[in-house]
Formats: sequence, structure tokens, C-alpha cells
Amino acid sequence: MYIVIFLFLLILAFLSFDRELLEKGIHKYLKLALFFLSIFLIILVGLRKVGTGVDDINYLNMYREANQGYTPKDIAFSVLAVCLPSVTLLFLAFAFISITLKTCFIFKKIKYQGLVFLLYFSSYFILHDFVQIRAAVASGLFLWIIYYAGKEKYFKVIILLGLAISFHLSALVFLPIVFLRKKDCKFIYIVFGILSLLTIFVSPIDTNSFDAFFPEIILKRLDVFLTETDRVANLINPISLVQYFIAIIIFFNWNKLVEFSNYSVYVIKSFLIGLYLFLILHNIPGIGFRIYELLMIVQIPLADILIQNIKPRFLIVSIIIFLALLYFYYNFIKYPILQPYLLFFQ
Repeated sequence: MYIVIFLFLLILAFLSFDRELLEKGIHKYLKLALFFLSIFLIILVGLRKVGTGVDDINYLNMYREANQGYTPKDIAFSVLAVCLPSVTLLFLAFAFISITLKTCFIFKKIKYQGLVFLLYFSSYFILHDFVQIRAAVASGLFLWIIYYAGKEKYFKVIILLGLAISFHLSALVFLPIVFLRKKDCKFIYIVFGILSLLTIFVSPIDTNSFDAFFPEIILKRLDVFLTETDRVANLINPISLVQYFIAIIIFFNWNKLVEFSNYSVYVIKSFLIGLYLFLILHNIPGIGFRIYELLMIVQIPLADILIQNIKPRFLIVSIIIFLALLYFYYNFIKYPILQPYLLFFQ
């Protein structure tokens, strides 16, 4: 079923670039197809059997703990868990919130919706909406946070930031990004990139490095992430290599990209900061991966920004499709994070 959805989206992605079909009004039908697919994805995620996603058992235990009076650090999860009578309804609620946040952004702010939806499905739908459900809501909110920051609607930004943090504490990383409005700072980000690379060879950061910077009370809070060893950061994996190449494209077209829209500067900087933190914290995957994955949600608007601004367009479209294929391969085949699908009553 997952492969069928991917192939369906791949077809829609190609159709969305056919000028003759677009002139005949096919874009209306493409949007309608994506709308109904979004509803289907919400149902698919929400009504799954516990165990379909690799983190489902953990969420089931958290759900039970919340109903026994234990409050997790992510307040919104606890509130929803107490209010909803079953873990299936909890999954459905998270799916509705997180998928709606992302798909509404795609429908309202993205021009090449078919291609961007393909990238979203193969990456963050699987990784977040289906597995890391708290991060899914936080990442969806981040898209709107940077959008409203670009519009200088800071009251909405504050509200959405508070919501994001209540769903996932790591959303605190969004806070400093809101202040990165300055556009004429290409040189600074090039320097940061070089310094990030130097940390790999000169002074790699590991768990011991945190002892010198954080008091014990914070270290105790970070301990679960500092000791996480289930994943090893591979700095030259194919997905990262594509993202490094995209970073080079960004620097060669900096002015054009940051000026494209009110919020594109936040998209560009979030993407680069995510990559830099991935490089700097690669020895601490529990933290490095989480922040990197959370910030890389900006690939959704970034893909659209690149397609509209970089020539030849065929090159950018090929890169995005290749990136989607890589995500699909890693999430489903090499390191599968989903089991064969079953409904909750099966």
C-alpha cells in the first residue's frame, strides 16, 4: 500500500509539470486528488494497529501513564491522552492535527504541490506523522511559525511557539530562529558552515563536551538523549550528500532565494542551521538527529522555492525526486520504520 501511494504521488508530480495538461485545468483535479489523499492519510495513520510504527508501544505506555496521573514533559500529549478514551483516538487526533498543518501549508503556500507532496510523503509523513507523532505536530507548527514571522505577525508566532513546545520540548530550538530575519548575511553562514566542518576533524563534540557547558540539573534532563545509541550519524549518507549539494546551490543563489518571499529567509537559514547542527552534533545522535530532523521540515517550502528560482528547472526537479526516492528507500527498505499495515481492530 505504501508503494502504491508513493507511485501515485510520483505520477501526480510529473503531471504537475505538464504545461499542456495544466493549461487544460488539470491542476484543479490534482489539488482535489491531493485533498482526498490527505484525508485518507489521516485515517490511515489514526486507525492503525498499535505496533505499526516503531514508536507505537512507547506512546501506548505514555498514554497509560498519563491516565494514571503521571504527566510527561510534553503537556499537550498528557492533556489529549487524558481527554481521549483510547490510544486509537489519540493517534487519530495527532494525525488530524499534524497532517492538517502540513497539507494546509502545501495547499495554500506551495505552487508545485504534486512534487512537494511526494517529498513530504516519503520523508516527514513517514518519519513524523506515522512514527514521531509529538514531533510531527511541532514540525507542522514550525512551518506556520516561520510563515507568520515573515509576515511580522509576532503574536501568532508566540502562540504557535507555545503550542509547539507544549507538544514537543525540543521545539525550543525554534525560538532563536524567529529572530534571524536579516537577509544580508551570506558570508556569516559560509563561515558557520566551515566551522561546522572543522569540528569534525579538529575538535569533535561528544557527550563529555556537555559537562563543561551545562549545569547538572540540565544534564540530568538531557541524559536520555545523550546516552541514546540506537542510531549512528553517517555524515556521508546519500540523503545528507544531496542536502549538502542543495546548500551549495543556496549559497550560489543566496540573494534571489532569500528575497523570494517574506518567509524564505527563515526557510534558508533553518535548513542550513539544521545541517550545521547535524555536523557538529553527529557524535550525539540523540540530540543531533532530533534537532536536524525537526528543522529539516523546511525542505517542504524549500523545494518549491528552489523550483521557482533556479535554472535549469529540470535539475532541481530531478534532485527533489531523487531525494524523495532516497527517503522512501531508507524509511521502507533499508531501515524500515513501519510494519505491514493493520487496522486497530485487526
